[in-house]
Formats: sequence, C-alpha cells, structure tokens
Amino acid sequence: MKKVLKWVAITLAVVVLLPLLLLVAINLIDEDLDPKAAAYGEPRAATVPEAENAYFAVLALNASDGVDSMAYARAWHGEVKAAALEKRKEKLPESKRAKRPPLCEPRDAPCLAQLREKTDEIAQQLEAHKEDLVRYDTLIGYKRYEEILDYAPRADSTMAPYLLVASAQRAFLLRAAMEVEAGRLEEAVAALEKDFAFQRMLLGSSRTLIGKMVATANFWRDMQFVNELMQVRASEITPFLPRLRTALGALEPGNLNLGSTMETEYQVPKAAFRDLREGLVSQGMISGMVEGGSVSDKMWDVVGLFFFKRNASLNRSFRYYSGMGAVMDAPANKLDEQLIAFNAAQPPVGPQWNWVYNPVGKVLVDVAVPSFKEYAWRVHDLDALSRLLALRIDMLTAGVSAEQAAEFVAKSDAGLHNPYTRKPMNWDADKKRIYFEATSASTKRYKQGVDNGKVFIAL
Repeated sequence: MKKVLKWVAITLAVVVLLPLLLLVAINLIDEDLDPKAAAYGEPRAATVPEAENAYFAVLALNASDGVDSMAYARAWHGEVKAAALEKRKEKLPESKRAKRPPLCEPRDAPCLAQLREKTDEIAQQLEAHKEDLVRYDTLIGYKRYEEILDYAPRADSTMAPYLLVASAQRAFLLRAAMEVEAGRLEEAVAALEKDFAFQRMLLGSSRTLIGKMVATANFWRDMQFVNELMQVRASEITPFLPRLRTALGALEPGNLNLGSTMETEYQVPKAAFRDLREGLVSQGMISGMVEGGSVSDKMWDVVGLFFFKRNASLNRSFRYYSGMGAVMDAPANKLDEQLIAFNAAQPPVGPQWNWVYNPVGKVLVDVAVPSFKEYAWRVHDLDALSRLLALRIDMLTAGVSAEQAAEFVAKSDAGLHNPYTRKPMNWDADKKRIYFEATSASTKRYKQGVDNGKVFIAL
C-alpha cells in the first residue's frame, strides 16, 4: 500500500507539480519595456491656454442653473484630476439643473416639419433650454479646443458631459429653424456656418475618441438640417447656397488624426497593468471578482507574481494600439484591406502554445481589447455624407432636374465621389435620390435620410 501511495505521489508530482514549476520558471523573467511603449499614452501638458480652450466651456454646460458656469468648469476639472492622481473617489462640485424636455433629433426626424406642426409647443421647449443656449453660444465662439490630459485618468474618472453638448446643439438647431420660419434666413445660415466651423474644429482637435465621435454626430445633425432646409425652402435658400457649400468644405478624414486617439485609449490598459490587482479593479477589468467577490485579492497577488509580466503586457498592448492607430487613419477605400492585414498579423484569439509565457497578460491584451473599426467607419460615413450634400447643393445651384441628374452625377468632380469606391455617387432614378452605402452600424440605425443602409438625399 505504501508503495502504491509513493508511486501515486510521484505520478502527481510528474503530471502536476513539474509542469507547474516549469510554467513558473518560464515566467520568472519579464521583458524589457519598449521605450516607445513607456512613452506612449503618458500624460502631456495642454498646448492650448485655459482662457482659449473650449474644453472648459464643454464642462460648463453641466453647471447648475443660474451660477458661474466657468467657475464650475474649473472646479470640476480640478477635482477630477486630483481624485485621479490621489487614487480616490471624486467629490465633484454640485450640479442642480432643472429637467429639460427632449428635443427633435435631426438624425431621426424632420425637425423643420415638426416645428411647423408644433410651433408653440417647441417654443416652450426651447424656453426650458434657454440657459443651455447661452452656454452653447459661448462654446461655439471658441476657436481652439483640446481635452486636458496632463494626468492619467482612471476608469472611474468622470468624463466631460458630452451628452449635454448634443442636447444643447439640438436646441441651437431648433432656434435656427425658428429663424427660418420667421423668414430670417440670413440669421439661420450665419448660425449654421458658426456651428459647422466649431464642429470641424472639435473633430480635428479632439485628443479622445469620444470627443471625435461627439463631433461626428454633431456634424451629421448640421448636415441633415441643411438637407431638410433645401427640401422645404429650396427657393428661399438658393442665394445662401454658396455660403453653405463653403461651410461644408472637405473633411479629409486622413488629416483628422483619428488614429492619434489610440494613444489616449492606451491609457486604460497602461494604468491597469502598472499594478495588476489595484489597477485592474480601478479600471473595471476584473470588477466584482475581488473585494468580497469570487476571487480573493491574495489570489491576484499570486497570479500577478507568477503569471503576469507587466512589461511584456505593456509591449504587447502598445503594439496593438499603435498599429490600430495607423489603420484608423487609412482612407475609406483602403480601410478594410488594412484592417484585414492588421488582424492577420495579430496573434490568434484564444490560448496558443506560446501562452505559457505571460498567460494572464495575453488574455487581458488579446481577448479584452476592442477593435475600434466602427469608429473609423463613422468618420468615413460622415465624409461621404458631406460629399453627398455638397453634390446636392451643386445640383440645386445648377438647376439640375431629375432627368438630368444621372449625367450630372456621373460627371461630378472627384472630390464629390463616394470615398469608399472612388466612383461617382449612386443615382436612384425611381426614387429620385443620390445615395451611398453606409458602412458604420451606427449610421445604418439613423431614421432620417437612411433607407436600408443607404444614406440618401432626395431631389
């Protein structure tokens, strides 16, 4: 019996203990940290002086009614930064705002038509947004914008109130619609020019992915508003078409630095990997698994000691984020091709034989990382719509009829071609529409100006 137990013990040692010891031995040494990975995503001082930076005017939108909104913005920023640096819960300044009624969303409904049907009701709604409109007017008066990232934000750090930018812009566009209905097209067009300029600046200057996506959504609303304006006020708007055409301009997504936002996104895994247990909990990557959850903090100490290599994980994550940054800046007609090539060069998702080294880090980097491709497609769809709207303005200016549309579209300037195909936009003779096929899943969900994935403008 003793011999049997002895051989069982030996067998267990060979089958279980030796492989475990070998795994530990393989993971004893970490990689050297790539200097590029060490520098990537590090906090950088803002280049825009505070007094000139529209970022504080964005924060000010969330201030209580009737208070000094810029003082609130400075206090908000100071507290979020201090809490992140001190690794503590934020104590944000108080914000008491009366409930605002929801307003028409140009991406989902014809707002000019709604205004004509419910003028008094919408006027009352706008009255409730009066203070937001004052603050929004201040916001779009700025000429420079930059998120302040001179500290490393945590996953639980409060973000700027971008949703309020969207609601304030909807109020701004409805106010412009009221100017149109009152016959004051000059005032309405001037307002649109100002908003287009601000959204273009926001889109190009934002250092965060969410900032660029907010600008993308805002720019889309402006264009859908202009589209509807041309539909319902074609004759009155004609003298202003050159100004609207200039306001559209060329978006040139490759120059919008979309890929540079990956450096900001890299801050999340970087902060988490610096301290496995504390970092992963604070970044929400293992939320609920420790501090009384199913996995003890001691276990994460053991895991971090033997099976997580900090430098190797940072290097691997850096290669993904920086590589995806290059893909994000690809032109629309090359994006899929470059994305496929990039994904093919990545390690397969799921355990492989080489996962014996730094297995925890590989799981966190390869399995938990987002793809980001949807965001690039949103920007390219926005570019395509700006070209489509510019083409429609040219057609309206030239007095092109539905019978002449096919020829006019076919001979259009290359700058107005579909960025995905590099060919002229499509013409639907039956429905009398010019259109392109959207790529972004978000775009396809819009209800206004989108039909079965086709973004269109009717003649």
